[in-house]
Amino acid sequence: MERKKEIHSESTDNEKAQIRQSKKRERSRLTAEQCRICSRMICETIEKESWYQKTENLLLYVSVNNEVSLEWLMEKAWEDGKKVFLPRVRGTNMEFYQVNGKAELEMGSFHIMEPVKSCPAYKPVPEAVMVVPGVAFSISGERIGYGKGYYDRYLNHYPGKIYLIGASYEMQLENDTWKSDRFDRKMDIVITEKRKVECNGESGRIV
Repeated sequence: MERKKEIHSESTDNEKAQIRQSKKRERSRLTAEQCRICSRMICETIEKESWYQKTENLLLYVSVNNEVSLEWLMEKAWEDGKKVFLPRVRGTNMEFYQVNGKAELEMGSFHIMEPVKSCPAYKPVPEAVMVVPGVAFSISGERIGYGKGYYDRYLNHYPGKIYLIGASYEMQLENDTWKSDRFDRKMDIVITEKRKVECNGESGRIV
């Protein structure tokens, strides 16, 4: 039985690695202008959603390497009086901290801007919304990241429910699914510049 589990895990990892490599290559071909336009469209879609309007707590990220940029959404959230939390990586762990402006960011792990140490830590609350980056997403809500497992570990230890939004370019969204393991967390919604896909993932609800 253990040997079968190992084979399944290796097969899953290999499949994900192939998809990851292909999608990273495709994304690297996007121009800065394409990224800017598509990111703005995705952010504007998020801002119009009822769950954005209802929540007071947004867990976002700082983009790198042609990821969907949430800069416009971040500024809008601050303008709307919402609490914005961004990730900081230490070793194998990732935690979120409240940030009130760009002045509270510094260069951190993997050359990504992170909250300064004086920022207060996020304490899980009901109705929080997390916008998640990824290399690839499926229409069923599966996500492939960079393979380091930071988001999966964080979400698997998250106490309670949190509404998960995948921020994806259309070219990152796959109609087919792939094998996942027990640590993978599904998105509730994946939003691209062209459409919104309701996946009804781990939170078990659509706000």
